[in-house]
Amino acid sequence: MDSKTTGVPQRVRVELGERSYDIVIGSGLLSQAAEYLRPLKLGKRGVIITDRNVESRYVDVLHEALSKDGITAEVLSVTPGEASKSLRQANRLFEKMPSLGLDRHSFLIALGGGVVGDVAGYVAACYLRGIALVQVPTSLLAQVDRSEERRVGKECRSR
Repeated sequence: MDSKTTGVPQRVRVELGERSYDIVIGSGLLSQAAEYLRPLKLGKRGVIITDRNVESRYVDVLHEALSKDGITAEVLSVTPGEASKSLRQANRLFEKMPSLGLDRHSFLIALGGGVVGDVAGYVAACYLRGIALVQVPTSLLAQVDRSEERRVGKECRSR
């Protein structure tokens, strides 16, 4: 049975020793985002990086879910498309982030597909020498892209 027939989200555990993590798959999970973030013991302040197409469809639901749990998350949008995967775009985000009151306990949510995940991952890794990153892919292709990134990243580090 899958989450569509049971209504219960499915969890897949990715075993990577100290870096192990869960993948949660299901419908309507954005409205329960705070519930899934709580065990990660993230701070109460973060930033959501998304593109303008995804923002119009999903960001209100995610923002409301976080707010209900006392989490403040500002939204920073990028232009959709490969041109946004650039150091210029990352720099634009870096310039906006200090005014958001983020600290070492803050987090970044990458809401969307490949370009958003790549840019947000880079920004999260560099900002304040690294803040927590939560990937929230919004399409099947984005889900596969994010899982492949973890596998390739592991292979590169083991060489």
